[in-house]
Amino acid sequence: MQLLQERTLCAMFFDACDERHRAQGALLQGGVLMWVRASAGVLPGFFLAAALVGLVCWLLPGPWESTMVAGLVAIFPLWIGVICAAFRFSSGRRAWPWLSGLALLALGLLWLLQAFGWVR
Repeated sequence: MQLLQERTLCAMFFDACDERHRAQGALLQGGVLMWVRASAGVLPGFFLAAALVGLVCWLLPGPWESTMVAGLVAIFPLWIGVICAAFRFSSGRRAWPWLSGLALLALGLLWLLQAFGWVR
């Protein structure tokens, strides 16, 4: 009977340790997911925000130099918005390709506008 009680106590102890380690692993995984999504918002998100502001500045009538101050002021709230939007993705694996692709698309559009001479 004593041996059965010892096994039961050991099983309870190890089950509790397993649950605690699983909880710590889930917490670590959630923290890592947060940082990956945040970095996706910060790095490609900056280029996306800069390209979007550049498109607006170039497409407004008049010389683009006259919109430089407004564009510099507008880029930071837009960048923060993109960083916040990165947290809407379920994982960093989804956030990085989407935000990087959108940034490349917007920068490519800027390049095309300049290559065709549609903006100066």
